[in-house]
Amino acid sequence: AELRPQVARLYDEAESRARSAGVAGFDEARPILCILKFAGLPRLARVECELALEMAARHGAVTAGLQPYEHWEATRYQSYSTRWQTEGHHMDTIEVTAAWSALPALYRACREAVLSLCDGEHFGAHWSHVYPEGACQYMTLRLPPMAHDRALDLHRQAWDRVQRLTLAHGGSIAHHHGAGWFRGPWMAEELGGGLPLLQAIKDALDPQGLCNPGKLGLRG
Repeated sequence: AELRPQVARLYDEAESRARSAGVAGFDEARPILCILKFAGLPRLARVECELALEMAARHGAVTAGLQPYEHWEATRYQSYSTRWQTEGHHMDTIEVTAAWSALPALYRACREAVLSLCDGEHFGAHWSHVYPEGACQYMTLRLPPMAHDRALDLHRQAWDRVQRLTLAHGGSIAHHHGAGWFRGPWMAEELGGGLPLLQAIKDALDPQGLCNPGKLGLRG
């Protein structure tokens, strides 16, 4: 609809449940939280907000209180990992991108693949970087307390499944977190003929391989 919200955050059921507890309007029939914020010229912002709410209402949504937004704005730079890690859990986040037409199937596939790794696995997702063509799917994975070696094995399996599924659905294996050790093995499939070109540039500028060795899928 060519609306341009300053903030757009859509949460899956797992993340919505944690963020909407006790907020009026959320129940089994309406379990999904979506936060929209419009800014700019007052008249324009009001019109965009009205149009967005009309679209949401057509899909059965209702306007809830501001508590979820206010909580997100107040805590957006705080990490929740410390609490879970202190209690013995292992957790990570993986963000990928895909076209709108592919995202529903990609989400379902990633959720099923991660949750099937072990009992007690947590999988949640939200979409907060949105564009006319598609969006960033930001996933939180959390393993229950277990032996460290077992957790690392499952962690690698989760990454492997999510990256392969993303490529299979025509997506990109990263949005803004970059490509370090874990994403390296999939960069050739991600970039195709672009990776040898990057390697040639790297070799020309850094013949001894001193700068960020082994990153971006390039040689160590």
